[in-house]
Amino acid sequence: MPNTKEDFHWGKLVVSCLRSQRETQVEAPAFVDFEVLPHFDGRPDDMFVWFICALRTEVAPFRARLVRVTQDLREVLLKRDFPAQAAATLKSDVTSMEDIEAGGGRFAYFR
Repeated sequence: MPNTKEDFHWGKLVVSCLRSQRETQVEAPAFVDFEVLPHFDGRPDDMFVWFICALRTEVAPFRARLVRVTQDLREVLLKRDFPAQAAATLKSDVTSMEDIEAGGGRFAYFR
């Protein structure tokens, strides 16, 4: 039987780091929310992070710096003992609140 208390340890760490990153952004457009898609078995490898901008028009400008923002997230994760091999497999993309709503809301959009 899995240890559910530890199953989402790495996912929770990603969420914590994203919250800090969101609060300290200085470059526009900013991401206003995020969605973390961890594995249900708790492994840290191949997690996916969606950075969410407010407006559809902000997606392209944010995507232009997505690699840098994702690398910044990896660096913070590594400082907090996230496994290096897993940090290298972290993937990301960007969307907007407008696109999520047009896609039927969070549940439908991220499914």
